[in-house]
Amino acid sequence: MSLLERIQELLDGSEWRKDHWKLFVIISLSFTLNGVLFSIVPATLYIISPDHAIYIMAINSIAFMLGSVFLGRLADLFGRRVLLITTLSIYLSGTILFLFSTGSLLLIYLSTSLINFGVGGEVGAAYSAIAEMIPARDRGKAIMLSANFWNIGAAIIAGLALIYAEIYTDLETQFRYLVLTAALLGLVVALVRIHIPESPRWLVEKNRVNEALDIVKRFVGIKDFIIKDFS
Repeated sequence: MSLLERIQELLDGSEWRKDHWKLFVIISLSFTLNGVLFSIVPATLYIISPDHAIYIMAINSIAFMLGSVFLGRLADLFGRRVLLITTLSIYLSGTILFLFSTGSLLLIYLSTSLINFGVGGEVGAAYSAIAEMIPARDRGKAIMLSANFWNIGAAIIAGLALIYAEIYTDLETQFRYLVLTAALLGLVVALVRIHIPESPRWLVEKNRVNEALDIVKRFVGIKDFIIKDFS
């Protein structure tokens, strides 16, 4: 049995522990923010002319696809943790840029594309984090529940849209507050995401075995790990 196989065996057979809860919360918050942002972008149709609406939706669909295709490669090169922090930086930058896009179609195109590019790039990494680190008996439930936080994020921003509509009569002001809310949520997610563990599999492949074993020990709850018998 190889070291990678033994690591995955330990992770698969582990009991649900505190570090699993931390990972689940981090990924679920990420999907919540994704749901918020993915719902905000189509709302731009209310503040731009119909002539531009179709182009924004088309460009953003392409941006999401490109993020999925190209950013995923970063996980192979630099690790899943680096990718998830990078994607957050991309769509958080897009969200902040969105706040200053008043009257500028170019900024609206650019900011919404950045949002979708970043969101598209992190979905696969988020799923793989759950798939690799969560015990096998709980993996399906964890993936299903965390992914549904996307819907919770969409519901939250829809509810806030109704509240802002009661407070502010100007449609653009309502929209700015929605984007500001998303940006603040993004900062919360950023503070949490810095604690996400790196992929032990990636660490082993990069010959950073001790770091990988430290993570496995935390998740599995063992104090020692003998590696001399593994190839």
